[in-house]
Amino acid sequence: MNICYNVNMNKCISGNMYVWGHGIVKCTARIENGMIAALGAYTGENAIPEGLLILPGFIDKHVHGAAGVDCMRNEDALKIMSENLIKEGVTRFLPTTMTAPKTDILTALSRMGRQMEEDAFAGAKPIGIHLEGPFIAAEKAGAQPKEDIISFSEETFDEMNSAACGKIMQVTYAPEKNPGMTASLVRKKVVASVGHTTATAEQVLSAEKEGATSLTHVYNAMTGLSHRNCGAVGGAMLAKKMVCELICDGKHVEKEAVRVLYNAAKKRVCLITDATEAKYLPDGEYFLGKNKIIVKDNLARLTDGTIAGSVLKMNEAVKNFRDFCGITLEKAVDAATIVPAKNLKIDDICGSIGIGKRADFVVCDSDLNVLSTIIEGEKVY
Repeated sequence: MNICYNVNMNKCISGNMYVWGHGIVKCTARIENGMIAALGAYTGENAIPEGLLILPGFIDKHVHGAAGVDCMRNEDALKIMSENLIKEGVTRFLPTTMTAPKTDILTALSRMGRQMEEDAFAGAKPIGIHLEGPFIAAEKAGAQPKEDIISFSEETFDEMNSAACGKIMQVTYAPEKNPGMTASLVRKKVVASVGHTTATAEQVLSAEKEGATSLTHVYNAMTGLSHRNCGAVGGAMLAKKMVCELICDGKHVEKEAVRVLYNAAKKRVCLITDATEAKYLPDGEYFLGKNKIIVKDNLARLTDGTIAGSVLKMNEAVKNFRDFCGITLEKAVDAATIVPAKNLKIDDICGSIGIGKRADFVVCDSDLNVLSTIIEGEKVY
């Protein structure tokens, strides 16, 4: 479909728009210097076609790669991801590392940190780095190489963050294996995300009291919920302030389990893709970090059958979440916009459509097919 509007600096966009606090309303947003300067009555200027929606740009805080590149291995990974993630409506993202030899992690962090300092991304903007591992539990390593797991130390983390030019924004870790790590991350103003963990529900809730605010891909690579062991999954459901990352492809977590989590967590569910370099590409053999993965029927696995990342697109995750849970489009969109924005403490400028926010928009139809993506007032897709 041809989108018959042309959004540029000091312009506007009009149509059915999901405005924070007001729901979907027909209005006009005026854009100045890449920001939303005003929201008002519908004028018809730069109007999108009837039947389409204007949503806030999606935020993916957990994505390893796409379109044949992986954050850990490819020099041009951020550039290629930036150019491609806009096809699914993502406007901001956290490139995500994985457990590997320390030297490999430092190399990847240094490369990404340097590139982010230059801020030369025409598409989706990398806003920080998600360090997934190496401070995790071997028993719940999943696709993370067990041989490269290490124990946390302030010195090691500071070395990693220095290499990353201070860009580490979130860390996935196992609190039960790394005493004192939660408090350390909180002091450093880094999002502490419990994951790849053998933690009990009590240990999850203890981490929450210490300041942990996230759980990495809930259900996956953590202790499950049973009637005699509430597990990390139970802790996720009992928590009050921790957002629950969810890979909502219907494969990592079946739709009934998605509904259970939503009923328990409601506004704390945070959609992620956990996508690998295989996203957008046909079934075949690829890599996640140094591990070979095999993609078949839209599911990535290690050669031993372990599920390894995904090929999920964010707009598909939003649609699935809406359909699996039978919730409104607005509630589903929140899980990919305002929820991650608040968790990452960027909700003052991103994550919703409102005056003073960056003019990041997704134009889509009612089935969440992305027709156009706009970043800071510029149509980039």
